[in-house]
Order: sequence, then C-alpha cells, then structure tokens
Amino acid sequence: MKWWPFQKRAMKASDLPAGLFAPETAAGIAVTPSTALRSPTVLGCVRTLSEIVGSLPPHLYKRGAEGSRERDTGHEVAALLKAPNPWTSGTEFRTRLMVDALLHGQAFARVIRARGRPKELHRLDPSGVTVRLNDKSEPEYHVSQKAGAPIVLKWRDVLHLQTPGSAIDDPLKLIDLAREAISLDLVMQRYEGRAFSSGARPSGILTVPGKTPPERRKVIHAEWEAAHGDGAVGRTAILDDTMTWQAITRTMVENDFLQLRKHVAAEINRAFKIPEVLNGVTDRAVWRNVEELTTVFLEMTLTPWLDVWQAAYARCLLTPEEQGSHFIEFQVDALVRANLAARFNAYRQACGSSWMTPNEVRRLDNLPPHEGGDDLVLQAGQTPAAEAPPINPIEDDNDRKEN
Repeated sequence: MKWWPFQKRAMKASDLPAGLFAPETAAGIAVTPSTALRSPTVLGCVRTLSEIVGSLPPHLYKRGAEGSRERDTGHEVAALLKAPNPWTSGTEFRTRLMVDALLHGQAFARVIRARGRPKELHRLDPSGVTVRLNDKSEPEYHVSQKAGAPIVLKWRDVLHLQTPGSAIDDPLKLIDLAREAISLDLVMQRYEGRAFSSGARPSGILTVPGKTPPERRKVIHAEWEAAHGDGAVGRTAILDDTMTWQAITRTMVENDFLQLRKHVAAEINRAFKIPEVLNGVTDRAVWRNVEELTTVFLEMTLTPWLDVWQAAYARCLLTPEEQGSHFIEFQVDALVRANLAARFNAYRQACGSSWMTPNEVRRLDNLPPHEGGDDLVLQAGQTPAAEAPPINPIEDDNDRKEN
C-alpha cells in the first residue's frame, strides 16, 4: 500500500464550498464564477469576448522617424507574444486569461525571467492571488503555491489584467455586479427544465369523490397517467359519473415567460457590453445592422479590453527604455473585413486626391514606409505646388483708370 504524505500549503478560495462567500440573491441562488457559466447568456458573453481576444494576434512594433513604425520580429518579446511557454500557444493563453478576467474581475500570469529578461509566462489561479499595496502604494502579489507557503511577487513580474475601470486592489467583478440578473436566468432555466420534465405543466385537475380510499386514488392516478401521460397526451378521456375534469388556463406570467427570459438575457448582455445579435439573438437582425453592431462591438467593447492587454504586456515585458522605442498592439484586421472595401476606398480617395501620401496611408495600417512613398500622387493635369506658375493679381477698375 502506497502512502501519500500530507502537503502543507496555503488555502485558496477554490478549496472552499462553492457559494460560501457569494452574496445572497433575491432568487435564492448563489452566483459564483462556476455557477454563472451555467447561464447560457453568461456562457455566450464569456466565450465571445475570450475567444475573440484569443484569436487576435498581438505584435511588437518599433517606432521610427516621423511617426513610422515596423514590426520587430527579432525581439525576444515578439516570440513570447506568440508562445508564452513551450506547452501553451498564444491563443490558448489569452483565451484562458480572458475567461479569468471576465469571471473573477482580474487575471494573472507570472513572468519567468532569466538574467533579467522575460522568457516565459505562466498563468496563475486568480482564486489563489491576493493583491496588496505596500508602503509605497505599489502593488504586491501574494500567490498561494501547491506546496509550501505563499510567495510575494513584484508588480513587474506579474501580468495583471483587470476589468476596465477597476482599482488595482479592488477589481470590478461583472459576475458580482450582475448577480441578480444571472440568478434570475438560472432560476427560470431550472423552472423550465422541471416543467418540461413533468409534461410541461398539468393541463387540468381530475376530481374524485371525497370519500374515495387512498388506495383507490392511487389506482386512478396510475391508470390516468398510463392512458394520458407522456406520449399519450391528447387521447380521449372517459370519466365515471362521480369524476369531474377542470382544465387549467395559463396565467399572464406563464404566457410572458419567454419574454421574461429575453429581458433577463438582455440585462446580462448589457452588463458585458455584448450586442444581442452577437450572442445568438437574431430576431431583428439584418445584414446592415449586424455589420454596424460588429463595428460598435469593436470600438465600444473590445478596444478597452485590448488597451488593458497592451498596457499589461508593455508593463512587464518591456523595460522603461524599450517602452520609449517599442510598443505592443493587437491586429484587428480580421474583425474589420466587413468594412475593408470601404476603408480601402477611403484610402484610395485620400491618396489619389493629393492630400495624403502613400506612406501616410501605410502608417494607418502599421505598414513600413515604401521608397518613394513620401510624394503626393498627382492626377492627370495636376502640377506640384512648387512647380506651379505664379498667379497674376487681378486688377480692379480703379487701377485701370489710373493707368
């Protein structure tokens, strides 16, 4: 028999029963990061944001003269953005950390350094990390380990992501702030499941004489269920003279149940800033508004999160000197393909109308400058301003009379 010794380690929130410290809701359901994902709306919001952020590639750029920029693929940070460690791809890493940030309000990854340079990024369980401010108001990260006492990490050694607008030691937890709407969604989902498991709902009441013995009542109930329950719903019922049948009508609340579920789903989508069309609600979806809502989603919802990621990457991966010459930015071209034709048409008009040079247009898409691209493109019949002949002043009638 093999003996496994006990290991001494710090207790984490995940070691405690689910919902022990969760605030109570009016619906009577404890909303925690694990229970919240049982709501299809929450699951859709978390998957939409995390999978999109995970699919967008971040790149390291080097600043050049006159606002030019070009990708620095030879820098060690560029390789770290692509694969944070040998067993995790960049897509998997960003997706997992976004799930943590959405459910816990913050996400963490430890920076593993060699000779002072970042070499790997390792995800930390957010339930095992406590953020505290020291005497200098700098954050310190107390991390629980699988074995042994907690360790304390400095802020430059932790990739720290938070919900936009959070205080560094007091994150905004969307799950907690929207717990009432989430609990309602869970309650209605359970009610719907119980109702349909019982044949949707009782369609009526079968009344028997009051002096009927309990054994006889059980027999009547069994025979009725056998004749009209489950798949036999809708058959003709034959009653004794002593029995009566009373149909049950649906209440207004039951008739509006679907509308109530849609309302709760809209509340949850609003908390995560997800357009309903992007989370499976296509009742009023047409091609034009889906395209516009995708643009709104990119600008109003996704951009703040990408800014948080870019700042966190630069804070712990780039030295202060490198932050002056380099920056990290996500490539979002995959999300704007619907407007790609309109964007390229605007570039063509700007460049062809002689008010932007080709290199100025290329900088808008983080492309390196092209030789000879600093001159305006002139259309047929146009003359450069430096080579244009001088314009004679127009003489008025008084000048002509004096001459």
